[in-house]
This record gives sequence, structure tokens and C-alpha cells, in this order.
Amino acid sequence: MAAAKIVLDLVLITTLPTNYTKAIKVGSVLDCALECIRKPRCDAMAFSAPLPMCFLYQQSIQEDPSATSNMDLLLYNLKRGTECNEVFARSRKSRNPVCNVKKGYNYEPDMDVCYKYHSSEKVKHAAAKNTCINEGGSNLLKVDSDKKQDFFKKLVPSGSFAYIQGDRHDTTGEWVYWEETTAVVMSYNNWAAGQPNGAHRGQDCISIDPTGQHDASCLFTNYFFCEKYM
Repeated sequence: MAAAKIVLDLVLITTLPTNYTKAIKVGSVLDCALECIRKPRCDAMAFSAPLPMCFLYQQSIQEDPSATSNMDLLLYNLKRGTECNEVFARSRKSRNPVCNVKKGYNYEPDMDVCYKYHSSEKVKHAAAKNTCINEGGSNLLKVDSDKKQDFFKKLVPSGSFAYIQGDRHDTTGEWVYWEETTAVVMSYNNWAAGQPNGAHRGQDCISIDPTGQHDASCLFTNYFFCEKYM
């Protein structure tokens, strides 16, 4: 089998270019390079060690002649043979070392999310949350973008619901996430038509189905998604 040729050219630059197309939390510069290599339209990458974060670009970066080496910010232009796109497209759903596939978790690199869909048994909200915590997931899934909503709602069969993270604050009535004992107001919701509709009927938790998010009684029995935060 022929080898796929990839060249990473280090570029010296003073500040991080702001026209990146994606920012991903990664563990090393190698992980950053792999993220770029897997995307056919990634021509440059930057790795910021203090964060650590990976920034992907669709065009090569021009070197700054006055710049000096900065090991906290490594930026590379990527050169690859045309055969590389096909090779790395097959490894799109790569494993993440933090995402425990042995416990049934799956890693989606496009969203940098490690999740598990519990679809064999329906449970109440409290039991769902405890399961996620006890099996090593950080919590119920946080659906905080259109991209995540579009992906996960398609996994739920029509006529079924799955619990996700978020509940109605019993004092303010706002929809919140809980970080330790602190309530953080949710900045994203994508409710299904007519939702939420149960403020006075004790529907204080959130579930998702193929149509979007619904307020639901925390005592309903539903499937659920867990997410391990990375």
C-alpha cells in the first residue's frame, strides 16, 4: 500500500490569525495535526499550548519575517498528497483517549463530543443523571448548538423522547444548567413547535425527540443521553 505524504511547515508569526474556521480543545500538537489532516479543506493549523486549543484554517498562513520562535503558539502550513484525503476520511470517527468506548461511549470529532445514548431502558430524570455520573460520564448531554441538536435528535426514534441536560429553576423559572451547586442560565434553546408548554404542570426537565426540545416532567420515564466533558 502506498504511503500518504504529509508535510507540516512551521510558520513563525507574531499573533494568532483570527480567520480560523474551527477551534477545538485538544491534548497535544499531534492531536491538532490529526484534526487538520482529517479535514480535506484544512490548509493550516495553530496549536496554543496554554489553553490547549487547536485552530484550523482553510488557507495557508503567510510567515511574518519579524517574528521569533514562540513555543506557546505553534502554527503550521499543511501540505499533503491528494491521496491523503481518502486515507484520512476513513478515520473520521477516530477514538479520543478521554472517551471511554469500552463503556459504550462514542466520539464525534466534528463536535468534539463524547456521548452515550441509553436506549434500552426508560428511567426518570434523576436516575438518568445519576447513571451518567456513576458510569464516568460527566452529566446528561448538553445540547448547546444547532449542530448538536440536529445530530442528536435524529438518533431518537419517532414517538420516543430522551432526557438531556437542563431544568427549570424553581425560583426564577429560567432554564438552567447546574455547575456544582451553581445555576447557569442556558444561552441556547431550540424548542419544538409549541414548547415549552408545561410551566404550570410540573414539566421542569428537558427531553429531545426528532422535532426538537420539549419541557417534560422529571418523573416521566425516558431514554437519555450522557456526555463526558473533555
